[in-house]
Amino acid sequence: NESFPLEAFNQLIGEDYAGIVKMNPMSYFHISDDIETALRKDLVLIPIVLLLITIGLILMIFKRVSALAYIFGQIFISMIPIFFILSVFKIPISLGTILILPVVIVIALADGIHLLVGYHNQDPSQNRQEAAKKTLKLFIVPSFLTSLTTAVAFCSFGLSESVGIRHFGLITGIVVLFEFFLTFMISPYWLSRLSISNLNARTLSNIFPVLVRYRKPIGAFLLVLLISAALFIPQLKFATNYEKFFPSRSNIASTYEEFKRDFKSPVSMDIVLALEKPTRDILSGDYPAFTELDALVDEIKGLDEVKRVNSVAGIKAFTDRFKGFGLLVDYSDDHHPFYNKEKQLYRINIWTETTDDLYLLKDKVTLVLEQYSSVFSSRIYGSVFLLDYVNQSVARSLFRSLLLSSLLIFVIFALLSRNLRVALVSILANIIPLSAMVLIFVFWDLNLNILTSLICVICLGLMVDDTIHILYRKVQLKSSVGKLSEGMITSSLILFGGFAIHGLSSFEPTRNFGLTCSIIFMLTLVSD
Repeated sequence: NESFPLEAFNQLIGEDYAGIVKMNPMSYFHISDDIETALRKDLVLIPIVLLLITIGLILMIFKRVSALAYIFGQIFISMIPIFFILSVFKIPISLGTILILPVVIVIALADGIHLLVGYHNQDPSQNRQEAAKKTLKLFIVPSFLTSLTTAVAFCSFGLSESVGIRHFGLITGIVVLFEFFLTFMISPYWLSRLSISNLNARTLSNIFPVLVRYRKPIGAFLLVLLISAALFIPQLKFATNYEKFFPSRSNIASTYEEFKRDFKSPVSMDIVLALEKPTRDILSGDYPAFTELDALVDEIKGLDEVKRVNSVAGIKAFTDRFKGFGLLVDYSDDHHPFYNKEKQLYRINIWTETTDDLYLLKDKVTLVLEQYSSVFSSRIYGSVFLLDYVNQSVARSLFRSLLLSSLLIFVIFALLSRNLRVALVSILANIIPLSAMVLIFVFWDLNLNILTSLICVICLGLMVDDTIHILYRKVQLKSSVGKLSEGMITSSLILFGGFAIHGLSSFEPTRNFGLTCSIIFMLTLVSD
């Protein structure tokens, strides 16, 4: 049950026993424990590497430790609401909640960099308080809209069927809004303490004219990317690769490989059979409809994917063969692993070599069971199938969240531009990078599941920020986006680095998440 004493169990099997070299356990509890261990390591490693990348970029561009102090102040403030909410509501660290930290840190960095770039682009002859005031006036509206759209995208996770995903989305959405208000409450004071100096951003400022000069061939390439992605959509599929959830170099991963190598049967499923016509007054040791059960088990054993079958039939065959030697397998009625006397239920336990074999086997077993439908009603169960069902249902709810947040973001684009054509172009600029995910999934052989579905909504929530800044600067203020490009490029580089470092994780879903997001954000910069 859920209160399984994992630590005590591991200590028990870790002791020395005569004749036993080692014991390698494998269970749902051990898988969960290894995943949590990997996530704790990521919680330490990823923010540290992200901060090192940030330090390097900030010092390279702004040339001042004071600018670095301002950015770190932003990060610190943005993290306070996260830990406050997690501790007050006693929400545990999980795959969902651990993603809140890098997402919020990256958003805080983007806001801080835009304000720093805007401040340093002010006329150095004016006093600092006036420069800070003008900077905030320039960025407060687009920054509020970017925070609002990001919060909307993440709060749409509230539609998810997974508690962990709901926690992730709602907490991130709330914290993003808190981060905006805290940033613009404190930034006037902090910015006015910084001296106005020229940016060391010659390389960054040279990128924008190149993108503008070659915008037609770049645009053509992006449209080809969009069309190609549309052609590959039919190849996407909902599926769960059970093995990908084992952290690399973990105990459970090595144990799983030992099961595959030594027993050819690391994954299993169960069939529960109920008698269509229950028998009364069953004697101890009797198994009703045993002849049909034995025939059914023999047919299952003959299927190509089956490596091992455990059932009442196997126990009875063993007992009948060796009872003359005093070897008996005798279970009490209350603790029989394959037969429930009170409810007259049978259980057949089937093992295969891979999860792919398990899915193939499920279809074949279903056909075999139909032949015995007059004797037994049946249900098929397996942890792999349960995980797959959860993945599919949660993934579908996340795609509903994606659709809802896309519609709301489009409305914000339309209200900001007051021009349907501009709003359509703006949403297209964000759809094109998202479409690249289709190609990434197909060529990296990634399936649609909870984490890959998360990528879509997270990317949409973050990628619209620069689009809104461009719209506000070009449509509302009727000014050039040249100076804005320095902040966009810097924040995009941090987004790229911040998510690319997830590639250091030992947990493959986290690696796929980070590397995919990093590619999408660089494409977003070009598309914007």
